[in-house]
Amino acid sequence: MDPDLAEELSRCAAHHGVTFDPRAVTAALHLARRLEAPDEAPAVAFDWLDQAAINVRSLALVQAAPRPNGVDEVDVARVASHRLGLPLSALIPG
Repeated sequence: MDPDLAEELSRCAAHHGVTFDPRAVTAALHLARRLEAPDEAPAVAFDWLDQAAINVRSLALVQAAPRPNGVDEVDVARVASHRLGLPLSALIPG
């Protein structure tokens, strides 16, 4: 992973009080390269990861029994699905 992206993700995780599963980072980069301009992939991936962190943290704050504050590849796929107007099933292998 690019050192600048790793540093940004570290700050993002601390800011939102979440952790990023390494598979989430890999998924974000893969989807961004595949679905967006390849040269913009790191910035797009960071944007999706940041939004996923916001979503996970917000959900944890409103649930009576909060889930762990970890961002996984499904969280990233949900953000990409919403942003790109694609069905979630098209973004999640399986």
